[in-house]
Amino acid sequence: MKFLVPFYDGDDPDVIPVSASSEQGYYTQVLTALAPLGATHYLFLNDDLLLNPVVSAANLADLLGLGPEDGFFPILKSVCETDSRWTPMFSSFTAFMPTPRVPISDALPSREQAERLFADHGLPVRPLRWNQLLRVHRLTPKDVGAYLRVALPVLGRLLRDRSLPYPVAYGYSDMCVVPGAHLADFCRYCGVFTALGLFVEIAIPTALALACAKVVQMDAKGWSYQAIEELELRERFELEHRYSVHILLDHFPEHTIFIHPVKLTRWYTIENVG
Repeated sequence: MKFLVPFYDGDDPDVIPVSASSEQGYYTQVLTALAPLGATHYLFLNDDLLLNPVVSAANLADLLGLGPEDGFFPILKSVCETDSRWTPMFSSFTAFMPTPRVPISDALPSREQAERLFADHGLPVRPLRWNQLLRVHRLTPKDVGAYLRVALPVLGRLLRDRSLPYPVAYGYSDMCVVPGAHLADFCRYCGVFTALGLFVEIAIPTALALACAKVVQMDAKGWSYQAIEELELRERFELEHRYSVHILLDHFPEHTIFIHPVKLTRWYTIENVG
């Protein structure tokens, strides 16, 4: 097990120092440290995610149904399929327009190659709908300025054509598995997307979709995940488990691959409840 720690300056051999403003930027910097391990698959997890304790290095591929060159992503969708927040929608355009910040012609598969890869993954590539881009009813007053800063630079382009400049995927990026055979490609694509400023939950699944001929999703083996985003539900969940990670692990839902978020700084703050 290795830990990616921003700006680490210690001597723990299990810690890989990273320095980037985004998660995909971290992955760009780990290739030289991870490749010599020679693993068939590399499992990446965010620090506020709790993995099902039945998963181990020995059984990971079997539990997820992975072949030697298969990647894993919980739910992989094309951006044009999702009704997500406006931020990733505009990131799909601004990262590649009007002129990419970095030369990508030799760093990424061509658009035609990317479309073929997406077709192999069953991911459609089509113009975005206006209601995906204009979800202003969800904006809070403090978000309006940010929305306009992102939207105005590409408004003229969108009025002419809502086709994506480059095929991109979208998904919950707190867990992914990268096959060792394609680790170098995945890390390189993450580096390109970091330089382009692509939104993290687009950058990581797109890098995986471009690097791997097959990406297995969690429902292939009957897995699901538990996301506890609302603060009230999270506090109730913590109370139910008496703020004990041990109790949570002992009662981990059987077919749940991970629970997110589990903020360990909040656990063990109360020794006994009730």
